[in-house]
Amino acid sequence: MYSFQYDESETWSIWPNHLSLSEFTSGRSDTIISYLFRAFFNGVRDKVNDIQTEILDRMALLTKAVEELRMTLYHYEKAVEVGDDFVR
Repeated sequence: MYSFQYDESETWSIWPNHLSLSEFTSGRSDTIISYLFRAFFNGVRDKVNDIQTEILDRMALLTKAVEELRMTLYHYEKAVEVGDDFVR
């Protein structure tokens, strides 16, 4: 019947090379669809985890920088304050 093949360089494809459309439409289609979705979402999960790790790392760096700025401004405020008046 019908079948198709994709080039090996198409690494994004998850459809098995050996699977024809007629075999897909047989009683095994539920299993095949589950396999395809599992393979696809494993790749998606890995990419999302990479993005999440990068976001958390950058957020930690930003939090540290903001805390350093806050402390610098706090010390500056204490250094220029004389009683209730500011000398600068």
